[in-house]
Amino acid sequence: MSPTCSITAAHIIAVERKPTKKAVKPMDKKCPLEMYFKDGDCVRYKAPKTDVYWHASYCSRGKCLITDDLEVYNTLSTFAKHSLRKARPTRKTSEVNGWTKCEVQVDGKWVPAKTLRE
Repeated sequence: MSPTCSITAAHIIAVERKPTKKAVKPMDKKCPLEMYFKDGDCVRYKAPKTDVYWHASYCSRGKCLITDDLEVYNTLSTFAKHSLRKARPTRKTSEVNGWTKCEVQVDGKWVPAKTLRE
């Protein structure tokens, strides 16, 4: 949840310890993260009706997002969905489009992730 967003040795170890099927499974060919992110890019998601931001960093080695808690996500939507579940566990649905709801830090400014695909 902290805004540090940097890849450390612990992050790399988390990626390497993750079962291969989970950490590097084939992603949607339309929007693979490696086409739009570079190593260390910071991503955040804010659950509706909360003041809490969840942060992750892109790791090019595992082609995934990693949180400071060393949780590994293969897609923006999975990251957003799990963050929403943590923030609002009683909510009935947790479907989230990460490309429209997440933000990416570009040149010190937070921009919607979908702008990377434009």
